[in-house]
Amino acid sequence: MLLGTEVPIGGETVPVKAPATGTMGWWRYEARETEGGKIKTIREGEIIGVIDVEGNSSLPQRVRAPSEGHIDKIIKKEGEPVTEGETIAEWMPVPTVPLPLEILDRYGYSSIG
Repeated sequence: MLLGTEVPIGGETVPVKAPATGTMGWWRYEARETEGGKIKTIREGEIIGVIDVEGNSSLPQRVRAPSEGHIDKIIKKEGEPVTEGETIAEWMPVPTVPLPLEILDRYGYSSIG
């Protein structure tokens, strides 16, 4: 059953940028982590890592998934220094392409939304 108006296709990675300057704390997921024999899909906005910010009063800064997808490559390992705006990982989004209206009509989904 179609649940939306888009289907997955091939795509390119996008950089995950450090939201703050500090030290890479930890990554919640490994690069290309699998679950049940398939690469685990992470939801948009989910915490994927933490940066320990310099200064005693600062709380760790969360690194969030930029879109639905997975970590393709980790560039900055735990304990390495990072600078705000620096690329710390490569992200592989779940790529999508809009379905043509005639396909949506065929299944009665063109009027949804």
